[in-house]
Amino acid sequence: EPTRLTPEMSSRRVQVLDFVRDYIARHNEAPSLGEIASGCGISRARAHQLVRALIRQGQLMRRRGMRGLMLPTAIEDAKRQLREAGYM
Repeated sequence: EPTRLTPEMSSRRVQVLDFVRDYIARHNEAPSLGEIASGCGISRARAHQLVRALIRQGQLMRRRGMRGLMLPTAIEDAKRQLREAGYM
């Protein structure tokens, strides 16, 4: 039987997602796993687990390289800008 999510586990995902969104808005780049862990008061391993879960859920996306996390809305914004410029 699959493990049920507890409210704490669920709220940690929300906390990580909020942290990533805020960090990107402030710094114009994604945080590292260490920064996520530090900012959310969790271990780096736990931050990695939560980020992977958010990627599986489609809440975050990852591209290659350091600081490769992206918000799905960033891709949609880029597509819109390309369409408006006549490239799509």
